[in-house]
Amino acid sequence: MDVFEKRILAGIRENHLIAQGSTVITGVSGGADSVCLLRVLTALRHLLAIEICVVHIEHGLRGQSALEDEAFVRSLCSSLHVSCHTEHVNVRQMAEREGLSLEEAGRKARYECFERCRIQTGADRIAVAHHAQDQAETVLLNLCRGSGVRGLGGMRLQSGYLIRPLLEESRDEIEAYLKRCGQDWRTDETNFQDVFARNRIRSHVLPQLIRINPRSMEHICRTALFAQKAEEYLEKQAAGAAGKSVRFEEGRVFIDIQCLMQEEDLLREYILRSAVKLLKGGSGLKDIGFVHVRMLEKLLEMPPGAKADLPDGITAQRTGGRICLSIGPWTAQEEEKLYLWRPGDGLRAEQFTLEGPVFTGKMQLCASSVYGFDGETVSIELREASKTEQIEEKKYTKWLSYDTMKDNLCLRTRRPGDYLVVNAAGGKKKLKDYLIDEKVPAHLRSNVLLLAQGSHILWAAGLRISEAAKVTSVPDKHRKMICIQAGDPENV
Repeated sequence: MDVFEKRILAGIRENHLIAQGSTVITGVSGGADSVCLLRVLTALRHLLAIEICVVHIEHGLRGQSALEDEAFVRSLCSSLHVSCHTEHVNVRQMAEREGLSLEEAGRKARYECFERCRIQTGADRIAVAHHAQDQAETVLLNLCRGSGVRGLGGMRLQSGYLIRPLLEESRDEIEAYLKRCGQDWRTDETNFQDVFARNRIRSHVLPQLIRINPRSMEHICRTALFAQKAEEYLEKQAAGAAGKSVRFEEGRVFIDIQCLMQEEDLLREYILRSAVKLLKGGSGLKDIGFVHVRMLEKLLEMPPGAKADLPDGITAQRTGGRICLSIGPWTAQEEEKLYLWRPGDGLRAEQFTLEGPVFTGKMQLCASSVYGFDGETVSIELREASKTEQIEEKKYTKWLSYDTMKDNLCLRTRRPGDYLVVNAAGGKKKLKDYLIDEKVPAHLRSNVLLLAQGSHILWAAGLRISEAAKVTSVPDKHRKMICIQAGDPENV
């Protein structure tokens, strides 16, 4: 057995790339890399007890030269007693139809074909011939595009069904092996054209780096392995932390901002990624890049109602103390859900919609209660009035006269007909007009938290309270008062 074959066999076994008795789809273009992969796998097929099925794709871009490549691959498979499946794809039409570059369209066509063949044959693996130089090119491309740790990790030895048995081998070693076997190969002339970004890195950037340090490519690949390990560690840490701040419910993902902000900056990014992955399910983080994670991070600092649109129809919305991820936009009714809990009971002891009151009757205010409105903490405390009581005026802490209130209080968002009492004489003002006068943006007006008694708004959180329930001093007529706080009591 050739020393090169021994090394690939050791790598396959050490990394559990192919199980005994598997069927392996092998992509073969006719170039040196894929021909090497096929020759190695056929040399090892009896040891591994595998069946090999070659797939060759003709992209419709290179005319007669491409047809000669196809004939070469068919002849090679026949000589090696391997089945061969070929497909013809018009990559140029596909690129125009789907708005892709030729490079992207070609890659998509290849992997779609590989996957179809895998399903049809019941194959266990799809083997492709990426090698160390491809890895270095990928890392540099990702770095130029603005990648994070995952992109710096480049390609993996295994990604689902896809395996890359040659990933740690150099192009020189590949060609040397083929020469020892007396095996020729085809050369794709487009690999040397500067039309594609990868080709420019291959022809210009990598050679310059190798002049700086002959071991540049080796060092880039070693860094990629380190980045892969770092990525795996961060994902594990994020998975544990996400249990505190991320919740999947009724087809949506909710991210608790307060819990999330307690994590380290880098871990926060990974938790946000895991939240998107949870929403998308099987499709994982496909099409979700660095820029989209940054959009979610910006939402953490924006006011309620702020939104961001992510790929695949994902809507991210800041609602109170949470970010809500959903496929498609929320309806107004869905945004007006109210969650009630008592300290220690967990987040969803009960659920109320705005059709029913949060609490009915004064007797239910005999003790302090803590409520949740769309992720925000709202505490309501009933206390006996005292002439020595100090009334502190804060934006999110207000005092109201309990004796002026009737039954059927509730926490909610705005409805048609809502009004405020704006002076001691009982003058009223429509809530809509008040919010306009206060220059509250239109898209945020439905997110203002209200303590309401019917259509009478006793308190618009962060704005003002009704004059009809206002307490500025504690005269004898005020026997009881309500202290209401929204958000974290330390910051209100």
